[in-house]
Amino acid sequence: MPKRHQPQEYQGALTRNRARLQNKRVGDTTKASPNRRSNVAETTLEKENTDFNSPPRKRKRFNNALITPESNKRLVNTRVSAFIPKSRGDSSAVGQSHGHATGDPSSAGLKQTGSTPFKFSTHNAQSIVSRGYSTTELQSTRRLDAKTLVDDYLLPDITGLLDLAAPDSKAAEETASRLAVDISTLLEELLLLKSSQVSTGGRRGHGGKGVAGGKQRVQQRKHTQPDIIFGWMSERHRVSSTSRVSQTQLKAAANILSKRFDRLKKWIDTKRGTGKESDLYEPISQLFHFVAGCIKSVNKALPVHPERLIVPFFCPDRKSADGDDESRVDLVLNIAGPDSYIIGTPTNTPSSDNSKLPMFLDAFSVIEVKREAQGVKRALPQLFQYTRGIYAEQYNRRFAWGLAVGGKQVQAVFFGPSYALASPSMDIGQRSGLEQLIRLLVDWSFCESHKLGYDPTISFNKQSRYYEIQVGQGGKMETYYSQGAVIGVERLFGRHTRCFVASKTKPRSNVEFKPEVFIKDAWPEATSDAEEDHRDESRHLNKITAILGDDKSLDGKYPKYLSGGRVHMKRQTTTGQSTDVVEDNSRSIISDSICSQLDTALKERAPPLRAHKRICMEGIGEPLKCINSVPELICVMADAMECHWEIYKRCGILHRDISTNNILFTGSGSRIKGMLIDFDHAFCESDKNAVHHFERTGTLPFMSVNNLEGEIKMHTVLDDWESLLYILCWLGTYGWRNKRRSDGVGPDIPQGRVTARADNSKASASRQTTRTRYLKSHSRAEPGFKEISRWFTGELSTCALNKRRDLKDSESFKLITDQFDKDIPLIESLRSLVHGLRRTLIDDHKDNRMKGAMKRSEVPEEQDDYDDVFGMRNRDINDIDPFQERMTNANDIAESLFKNMKKVAEQARVFIRKGEIES
Repeated sequence: MPKRHQPQEYQGALTRNRARLQNKRVGDTTKASPNRRSNVAETTLEKENTDFNSPPRKRKRFNNALITPESNKRLVNTRVSAFIPKSRGDSSAVGQSHGHATGDPSSAGLKQTGSTPFKFSTHNAQSIVSRGYSTTELQSTRRLDAKTLVDDYLLPDITGLLDLAAPDSKAAEETASRLAVDISTLLEELLLLKSSQVSTGGRRGHGGKGVAGGKQRVQQRKHTQPDIIFGWMSERHRVSSTSRVSQTQLKAAANILSKRFDRLKKWIDTKRGTGKESDLYEPISQLFHFVAGCIKSVNKALPVHPERLIVPFFCPDRKSADGDDESRVDLVLNIAGPDSYIIGTPTNTPSSDNSKLPMFLDAFSVIEVKREAQGVKRALPQLFQYTRGIYAEQYNRRFAWGLAVGGKQVQAVFFGPSYALASPSMDIGQRSGLEQLIRLLVDWSFCESHKLGYDPTISFNKQSRYYEIQVGQGGKMETYYSQGAVIGVERLFGRHTRCFVASKTKPRSNVEFKPEVFIKDAWPEATSDAEEDHRDESRHLNKITAILGDDKSLDGKYPKYLSGGRVHMKRQTTTGQSTDVVEDNSRSIISDSICSQLDTALKERAPPLRAHKRICMEGIGEPLKCINSVPELICVMADAMECHWEIYKRCGILHRDISTNNILFTGSGSRIKGMLIDFDHAFCESDKNAVHHFERTGTLPFMSVNNLEGEIKMHTVLDDWESLLYILCWLGTYGWRNKRRSDGVGPDIPQGRVTARADNSKASASRQTTRTRYLKSHSRAEPGFKEISRWFTGELSTCALNKRRDLKDSESFKLITDQFDKDIPLIESLRSLVHGLRRTLIDDHKDNRMKGAMKRSEVPEEQDDYDDVFGMRNRDINDIDPFQERMTNANDIAESLFKNMKKVAEQARVFIRKGEIES
């Protein structure tokens, strides 16, 4: 088996009421909550010392990209908070972690590194569907999207899926296997005893006489539930030479587990389609507590000890505290330390109203429940929706698990970066199904952290209170330190891009954190052979840095490559005596047999390989929304396109994704400088196999006409200049310092990338349709309607046609520019610039075939219309598309665009200097 990394433990950070909890300690953990149905004041097996060391509630926040040293001072002043999107709710929501899920409020017993302990949540503002929608619209949109994702990405009945949770170590795997069988046998014995009590003890009116009385009743008293559980525990401790647990402790634990069994029995006895959905919450929770309690009670007698315990959050059917809509999660599974979990105490006993809510930040997994067996399919869309929240809040999550419950039927779902895999249904009313589920829970307790989907190369250090991120390639690794991600995951499937600003210097408590580098972690599509991966961003940046590194005029205008590439992980071998190094990708996280099932089921539609990559770059910058004036905006855009042009000419690399998110700036005033980032979609023209010509990618409102139409056309440098034109129109219309929006750029639009191939597969067509459902319908009759909104409304082909019509002549384009925001000072200068760029791109060509934007047909001059009035012979009619015709002269047109842009930028800098002198 592949070798695995030493298991990472789960550092717990506390809830937002950390200070108050520290003063109260755990004195009120045995008080019953008004929201809790079961009795909380149960005898505890042991009490743990609490540790309230936790990340601070507030930290300085930095933007999602790159900055130069000279602007570093500017980053750490009060202006920083102006360009970092804030999450919904108050800022005290940060600082929560897996410690929030342990048996006591402090997560005592957990080690110092592991799962995500706290987060500066930015994904709410950056979410593709959260911008400007009401809560109702947001929930409705996400539900619709989740249903489509289930249809497109879910592969059901994958055999061997549960084996993915089995520990790599042979000793741990054998221990988990035996323990799962033991717990299943114990449950079966308790169920038989319960049935026996019902069948022989039900004639109360006979006063013990007859069939149900006398000797049978006396005999049953010798074999009560606590006695059976106590005997089970004692037997395992007797065979262990290292066990030092008293009989009193075992009896106390047995009494508690007996009560848990009485409640979980309701789930197993549930009849099909009866009762309410909420009636299943408690018995399902009690099964997890029963299994966790069994593991805890025999932990010291086991040859291999568990890494953790999986326990449910104490309050079911609650809105997530860090969610950005009002959706209520049925059950949330959290991680508790094997030493901190107390059998008689529920997890997360609340000390305030705020701590009664679960958090995606804390969640290992979620459970969606439906009351009838057929409800498993209906539970899946909501399970997809909630798992997206886990990805968004946890920085080190590579993949995730989930459970869908319908009556007695349970399905485990494995969420990878390109797919979701569902196990065959487990019927917990049958011995085999119940044993499978228990084995999964035990495996989750014993397996290494990477088997749960956590990234062992990103950990949180409890002492320094910073993330430690390992970056490197070829065995040479360096550790960087960060306060947290500034960009989180927005989608359930795809690239899963996370960005960090970090420092190579180990932080000290009395020294202010100063970011030096920018780290990007993502799962882009790739080839299995790294040498053949021609679209690797680290390869592009390495080449650009090598060629342009000595050009001082371009310093700070692009990110300089420092280190990084594909992520590899160390994993223990089955013997546990050595480690293997394994590349982390979407196929290595599953087994070979499951890969074969995917290839067989999907054939040519099999999900592409996604490789886990991490790159460290030099430079950090600010977003466009921090720009102060139109002249500054023009200077920034000109610098970015200068960098684009030089990289294209001297390195042969075309960017292919010009958008508001990929252009940043450093400095201010006359020293302001633009920066072009994100070469994920770039390709090198010298690599003939670098890109499929039918692939289209980009940010929807800024995608070129050729890109939107998705025909077999080569992406050229003109497509990127066309995107720049759309960006300037966008910013002129909506502004870039919009206070209604946390990112300051534009209205309710999908700012995420569109990546699709022009194939006819059902999944591709469905994904395109789903994407358009994010978009609101617009009508010219609506107040405040903007002509530019038609660039991102409807299908991709409709957006392309609207852009053609708006660019075809100056009068049509004037409908767009007349709606520029008149409250922006010097907006007329921006209007003049975009009109000039449109003329250079569309009109100023000697060849008439290159002029214009609309497709048209031409009859050669030598043919007369009267030659074939009745159409009896074929006529030679030429179909002309100006956008395709201009491709033949793309470089000359681009050079002309660059010169004009540079000329206007020089005027803008003079204007800025003049204002600085006068002030």
